[in-house]
Amino acid sequence: MPATWRPAQEREVGRSKIVAEVTGRDGSLARALIDTPTGYRFTQLSSVEIARRVLAGSFTPGFQSPSSAYGPELALAVADSQIKDL
Repeated sequence: MPATWRPAQEREVGRSKIVAEVTGRDGSLARALIDTPTGYRFTQLSSVEIARRVLAGSFTPGFQSPSSAYGPELALAVADSQIKDL
């Protein structure tokens, strides 16, 4: 059994909280906190949301990361997710 494998009940418990910080070319600083279901659950839900959008015709051919393709709105489309400016 891989070290990262966890039973479904454990994957559903808890939250993922990530702080992002960026510095603009002018030196300005921006910070935000994203609060989502666990990383496992968020990956499942966001993958389904991306598939839904692609099937609806909302995509650009070629490689893109999920965030470059759909922006922060993708994270907010996942149930029980929030982004807060700090």
